[in-house]
Parts: sequence; structure tokens; C-alpha cells
Amino acid sequence: MEIKLSTGRKLKLKPITRDAKDEISDNIEYNHMEDKDGNWVKVDMKAPQAMITRWLREFVVGGDFKKFTTKPNGSPTDEVIDELDMTERNDFFAEILNLAFGGNEVTSDSNSTS
Repeated sequence: MEIKLSTGRKLKLKPITRDAKDEISDNIEYNHMEDKDGNWVKVDMKAPQAMITRWLREFVVGGDFKKFTTKPNGSPTDEVIDELDMTERNDFFAEILNLAFGGNEVTSDSNSTS
């Protein structure tokens, strides 16, 4: 599977398994805000950089890099991951969510049906 980031960089990804989808869902955190009635509403999703790095190591198996190298376990090296700027990292995050949930992420502790 391949995705194209807004910068034009292409990343080759391994398939996202059911177990990986569950792990992704369990690790998503939201920022909440209290509305005028005292109810907590989901404002946006947190994108912790450690989680994005973990997903890059888990899913990226190739792509447009100067030299794609891996650790003995097959995950991309720091040098590969460091080639991605913040825009590309955030694009990757959004693409993984879209691939895993079709753009409709729902965490395991959420009451949302969207």
C-alpha cells in the first residue's frame, strides 16, 4: 500500500491489521472543552510525536527517502524518520487514521458513534 503526503513524498506501508487498528484506537487522545451547559465536548485530537514515531516505525516499509535503512527488526532507522518534517509527520498521522478508520476514528472509551 502507498500513500502520498502533501509535499509529494510517497511512503510505502505495510497493511494495517485488525490488531493494529485496535492499538491505534486505544492510543488516540482528544482535547476536550466544557461547553456553556457544562458538558465536555471533543475539540480535536492530540497528535503526540512519540505516537507518530511509533507508527512510522510500525507501518513504513519504504518510500521516497535518500536512503531507506532499517534496524535489525525491520523498522525504519532514526535517519529515515528524521527526513520527515512536521508537515509530513502530521500528514502521515492523518493518512493512518483515514486508512484505519475511513476518517471516522472512534476510541474504545468514546461514546461517539461518528
